Amino acid sequence: MDKSKTYVSWLLLLFLITAKSDLKAGDPVFSQFFAAPIYLNPSYAGSTACSRLGLNYRQWNSIDNFHAINFSYDTYSDRFRGGLGVIVTSDLSNAQVVQTNMGLIYSYHARISDNSFLNLAVQAGYIRNDSRLKESDFYAPGEDIDNFRGHDLDFSAGAMYFSDRVYGGIAVHHLNDPNMSLIEDGEDHRGRKYTAHLGMYFEPRSRSFRPGDRGSYFISPNLIIQHHAYHEHFSGGIYFGREPVMIGGWLRHHRFQSRNDNADNAEPANNGPSSSINTLVFLAGLNMDDYRIGISYDYPVGSSEFSGMMTVFEVSLAYRFNCEQRNIRRGILNNPNF
Repeated sequence: MDKSKTYVSWLLLLFLITAKSDLKAGDPVFSQFFAAPIYLNPSYAGSTACSRLGLNYRQWNSIDNFHAINFSYDTYSDRFRGGLGVIVTSDLSNAQVVQTNMGLIYSYHARISDNSFLNLAVQAGYIRNDSRLKESDFYAPGEDIDNFRGHDLDFSAGAMYFSDRVYGGIAVHHLNDPNMSLIEDGEDHRGRKYTAHLGMYFEPRSRSFRPGDRGSYFISPNLIIQHHAYHEHFSGGIYFGREPVMIGGWLRHHRFQSRNDNADNAEPANNGPSSSINTLVFLAGLNMDDYRIGISYDYPVGSSEFSGMMTVFEVSLAYRFNCEQRNIRRGILNNPNF
């Protein structure tokens, strides 16, 4: 291949990377927030009476090979007086760029009063971007260039307050604003991700269809706000459940910005408005003792350039083990979970 074609190929590759990074909305948003609790906020680590393994899979229905996978493990440790966790997330929802994030979590559990508690968490890990673009996409088949890669250390923190009926927290992911540029000596800082969440949990008594048999059910309204780089969303939802079934729904408002609209140290751009879309999310879960499964479906309301991307199917699996008696020195968080 002559030098001119090589030069043009590199320009095209760089253009694609830049164009597709504009489409990148930041970290994937799992609709089953409480089926991926330590992904939402690391202070959830160790918040149950059991050790917990979780797997979340999110598939964009209308776009081939757009998906995200999250694996997590967390447990409570008497020795460390808090929760320990491991989380690995792989996001292939930006065409030919795969983002992988791995982290270790420690969450300190403190009692404020008889019925109120505070968890404070730190997360340290490694984040990596891998491009799968090939020179053969433009010229000779089978003639590949070296993959573009960007990687950096990644730090996050979170805090959560909860009592018998109310829980809420804040989290900041990517505290050090890692550089994820796919080009050597380049700069591509995606920015910090800010999360705030608030919820309530009630267990009124319900009458059974059978005389003399009474069972409990729960109602849990929730609000979640997230902002990351060029994407933010406001989600309001409510869950209903009675063992072994849970159902719920969310209304989520997404807002996307062009990179130039919110660039650091730059004047606001006038080259196009932001895009937004509303999404309805329908959820159902089944609790089978130590095993839990959840499914959800995201359905966009209205139309926008992102509507096709927002039709999403998601499934979650959880396995609980080493369940012990409740430790009186700490609280067990009541919230909707699978």
